[in-house]
Amino acid sequence: MKYHVSLENFKDHWISCKGELPLVASHFVDEEIRKKFLTTVDKNLYNLYSPLLERKKTNYSIEECDYSLLPFKLSLDDTTPFILEAVKNGKRMIMFYNDDDERPIQLNPKIGFIFRTSGYKSKDSGVFGLPTFSADRFDENYTTEPTLSFCGCQHTHPIRNEIINTIKENKISKFILRQNFHAKGIEPSQAEADFISNLKESLYALCIRGTGNFSFRLGEAFMMARIPVLVDTDCHFPFWNEIPYETNCIMIEPEEYKSIPERIEEFHSSHTEEELIQIQKENRNIWEKYFTPSGFVDAIDNFLMDIKCKNT
Repeated sequence: MKYHVSLENFKDHWISCKGELPLVASHFVDEEIRKKFLTTVDKNLYNLYSPLLERKKTNYSIEECDYSLLPFKLSLDDTTPFILEAVKNGKRMIMFYNDDDERPIQLNPKIGFIFRTSGYKSKDSGVFGLPTFSADRFDENYTTEPTLSFCGCQHTHPIRNEIINTIKENKISKFILRQNFHAKGIEPSQAEADFISNLKESLYALCIRGTGNFSFRLGEAFMMARIPVLVDTDCHFPFWNEIPYETNCIMIEPEEYKSIPERIEEFHSSHTEEELIQIQKENRNIWEKYFTPSGFVDAIDNFLMDIKCKNT
């Protein structure tokens, strides 16, 4: 695919490892901007982003490109001149929105597509799921322990709070509950160690929305080769048509949450140990293919190529 990124009048506040520069503009920007970006990357994520930053792609002109990419997070600046430039030249925009914002987005597919983390699938149009990125903590550890992990604050959304309160006393639940989102009052290194060990020690990981309508833990569960117990609150799951969510996760509708322990038991008893380990290996591959910066960029490339082929 041929992409155009308008880098005229580039602004430093567009650079953020939590924004979208590493997904798009890092292919095209000059060395000075790359160095500025690297200063924003958390040391634990550096190894994830560095392979992408080592790539170099041609920044095609707006006339030559297949798609024009917005070089910043959707809410960071005015998108109007970028969209007008694309429309004027008969090109579609690709935009990214990594945010808790749930407000509906209605985008005419003729204008382009938005990849977002939050939002509601039934209320949005022209929108697809955006993966989250997390540091690689996997150490080739597979397990068949039929317990359910969760480490975090339960109070970030009423649905989350209700589900956790209902199942936290069940024998299958291995929960570490925090009083606030960032585990304030606990040494950061200890909080991180608790989270990693909690995720590692159980085969199943509870993945449920927080402040935004998405689960950051979904990507972390795939990273650790675990099986997500994924509560679907009308989410934009990344690459829904490519990732085998139905077979490699336990999908839960919100009204079914009381049956989570029984659903886990049913899933577990219907697979052999060898099959459970195979699913874990497949989930780890899903993380590498879709939930890392380099994997995501390749997946986007294939996704847009398929759309272009269908429209020709």
